[in-house]
Amino acid sequence: MKKKLLLAFIAVCWLIFIQLRSQEENNLPSYQQLFNRAEALFNGPATDSTDSVALSYYNRIAAALHPNASNAILLYNCYERAGILKQGLDYLPEEILQHYYAGLRIQTTFHLSDSILFRLLLSAGNVHYTNGLFDSAVYYFSRAEKIINRYPAAGLAGDLYNSLGALYNEAGNYVQSGIYFCKALELTRQQHSYDEAIFAMSANVASAVRASGYPDSALQLYKKLLDYTQPSLAIVNNISEIYLTKNQSDSALYYLRIVKDIKGFYAIAIHNAFAQAYMQKGDTAQAANHLQSATTFYTANNQQIKNNYYGATQKYFGDLRMLEGKLQAALPYYQQAIIQYNFKFNDSNVFANPGNFIGDFASYNLFNVLTAKAACFATLYNQAKDTKYFKAAVSTYDSAFALSDYIKKSIDNDEARLFIADKVFDAYSKAVDFIMTSNHQENDIIHALEWISKSRATSLAISLKENTIKQYAGLPDTLLQKEENYKISISRMKLQLQRSTDTAEQARLLSAINTASLQLQTIDNTLKEFPNYYRQKFAADNIDIRTIQKKVLDNNTAAICYFKGANKLYAFVIKHNTIVVHEIDSDAILEKNIDSYVRQLTGADVGKAYDENAAMYLYGTLVQPFAGDINDITSLVIIPDQNLINVPFEAFQKANSKYLIQDYTITYQYALPFLQKESLTLDKDKAIAFAPFANSNTNATMSVLPSSVKEISRFPKHAQLLNKAATKDTFLFVAGNASAIHLATHAAVNFQEPENSYIAFYKQSKADSGYKIFAHELYNLQLRHTKFVFLSACETGSGKVSRSEGSLSLSRAFAFAGCPNVITSLWKAEDKSTAYISEHFYRYIDKGYTYALALQKAKTDLLADELMSQFHSPAYWSHLIFIGDVQEEQSAVAWWIVAASIVVISIMIILFYKRKKYVL
Repeated sequence: MKKKLLLAFIAVCWLIFIQLRSQEENNLPSYQQLFNRAEALFNGPATDSTDSVALSYYNRIAAALHPNASNAILLYNCYERAGILKQGLDYLPEEILQHYYAGLRIQTTFHLSDSILFRLLLSAGNVHYTNGLFDSAVYYFSRAEKIINRYPAAGLAGDLYNSLGALYNEAGNYVQSGIYFCKALELTRQQHSYDEAIFAMSANVASAVRASGYPDSALQLYKKLLDYTQPSLAIVNNISEIYLTKNQSDSALYYLRIVKDIKGFYAIAIHNAFAQAYMQKGDTAQAANHLQSATTFYTANNQQIKNNYYGATQKYFGDLRMLEGKLQAALPYYQQAIIQYNFKFNDSNVFANPGNFIGDFASYNLFNVLTAKAACFATLYNQAKDTKYFKAAVSTYDSAFALSDYIKKSIDNDEARLFIADKVFDAYSKAVDFIMTSNHQENDIIHALEWISKSRATSLAISLKENTIKQYAGLPDTLLQKEENYKISISRMKLQLQRSTDTAEQARLLSAINTASLQLQTIDNTLKEFPNYYRQKFAADNIDIRTIQKKVLDNNTAAICYFKGANKLYAFVIKHNTIVVHEIDSDAILEKNIDSYVRQLTGADVGKAYDENAAMYLYGTLVQPFAGDINDITSLVIIPDQNLINVPFEAFQKANSKYLIQDYTITYQYALPFLQKESLTLDKDKAIAFAPFANSNTNATMSVLPSSVKEISRFPKHAQLLNKAATKDTFLFVAGNASAIHLATHAAVNFQEPENSYIAFYKQSKADSGYKIFAHELYNLQLRHTKFVFLSACETGSGKVSRSEGSLSLSRAFAFAGCPNVITSLWKAEDKSTAYISEHFYRYIDKGYTYALALQKAKTDLLADELMSQFHSPAYWSHLIFIGDVQEEQSAVAWWIVAASIVVISIMIILFYKRKKYVL
């Protein structure tokens, strides 16, 4: 009986459930009608009242309907709209996100088209971005970008590009940020007529201009956007930050005081700016008040969520305590700032630091906090001499520099990497100065060298590493081909832009370049989705100084690494079994002699006779201090720094007027990690040599270089491309498979825009505008087979100097393309002396000499040749320098072979005559 009653009860429940479901389905049209009313409000003129009514309709539908295949799209739309409305009505983030998460569940469960997700993903990403959760923002924005690339009509790409621009700006990739902002503004102007979006995106473009190192231009843009009656908090904050960067606190305060109603998430940023201004004025009480106001706002609204703006508040609290001399009190604030900026890190112990940043959002703000904390520990050590503070400072700097490496690897653009590398360079200088206070202990010297190595030529090193990984990481050839095509397309459009004089055409090309750059960024992001490539790309680059000593530097070779710290110039002498460091006074006298030396060599001091005093002073200051350390050495590898870049050490003179080149072979290198040892010889059968100006050309205005024929005379005839044969197209066609390249031609350096420096080839007609190959084209070459390039063209080794990267020269462009060994010219070359050195260089190469030794012998031959006495001044021969690998001595091997052959032949002759005598 009980069993029957139970079955009857279940049956009744089932019937009720079926009836309810049936009623729900029957009522679906009424819910559709309610949805339509909500949509009319959602898409019509918006007020808080209409938005609240529409929100209630969407919520009512979502609460009533049970999800199934027939109502899935309706429910999805309700959840998406409800989230957007709550976002506009300033609901709490978690209340907004619950609607987006519900919408995502509906889309996934019922396999709705990805194309509908764009606006939801963009909105969810913006919620996370606004609250400083950049890791989550990256996730949602990346998904949205993939959808807009697949379904261009799925949403407003301008809004996404604007958000991505803001995200790249936070990461320190200011160049890419500017590209996204500009594209967002362009698209928005095409698609909208309302001013609010255009205003916001114009402000973001100004932010990118400011972050890219042009604060004055950004200031003008911001001021044009500023409405004094209803000032935008974002505009006011950015204007004040520019003035704060200039240490003009009164101007910053003037604009900050325009704001009368501080509200919203920007309240924290505005109070932070007030605090910075008062700290600059020395008013610590007012600064503390504003930082406390920022803290109060955060605590009341976001106390459970990490927030970058509040991270800045904590950092400024630390700075304030440092300003007050309360070092111990500063450390907890810096630690809390680190916690706010790092999503995964939560250790409040001030001696703890984040270690592994792989997979994190790369934040430049976090780098600033880490270096500020390291400086605090360094100051504590200098006061108390407690080794725990020394170790803590070093450990914190290590964490900061690991993050710096990760940030640079996260950026897939050479220009942007250069910019961020220069921004962080000051921290390396201060760190090296600090660690060198340890009485030059060997482990600390090695640690300093590791930091120095991380500060230099990192963009070049990262790019070379990436190109190598791409060959072996199993990436699809089609994807790599797309990447190459976009790079070539961008270069081609830049050439068209240079030649264009039409304003409309220039605007079209700039737009096309930005579009191609965005597509290239998308491909780079796709490459990171391949685990093998991602793992190798972001793997830590261990710099093993001991290995370099043992495997690269033999008993005859020393590397001299110069580094200009914040206070001193250091010369590290690295030999096979020892490392010593010498401190050199970096003062105005040194600067004056460097300037005098370079001006004389380059011919800037027209009409003045060469004066060897500067060369002698530089030897006495930069080499003499460690002369005793290298008296058993025959080969030097010079790693110059800052104002020593583009200075030829070979023409330094001892007191007896003897040049340094007469005692040592000299190689230059970008940084210690580039030092490699190789034994390759120059294969002339696969080499190519160009001399496009060997004879006169009526189409060209550049001068004839009659001696350029002699320069390349030792190459096989089939490898010598003269005049009409020496075209740019020919070079592009054959360069990729050449073992060596010699360019005896003209070149021009653009010190303002290094990528527009060029090398000239044969001009085929008066109208031929494509006879120049520009640096940005050279960067796209793949010279995997090219082991040596000789650039005798003028100034190919000079260029705009980056503090972190060195000279942004044409020779660097060849290194970027994959060639490890380059002879290049630092200034305008004299045709005859250059040809003499070139011919003698290849003569010694044929004998098996290394590149460095062959160049040394060629130069000393010129100095010993009385027939060339008019070219004995270093202005005529020291312009050619060798940048490259340390090579094994090939000539010695050749002589051993010759000697062994002589011995064998002699023995055979003796045996032959003995046998002959015996037979007789």
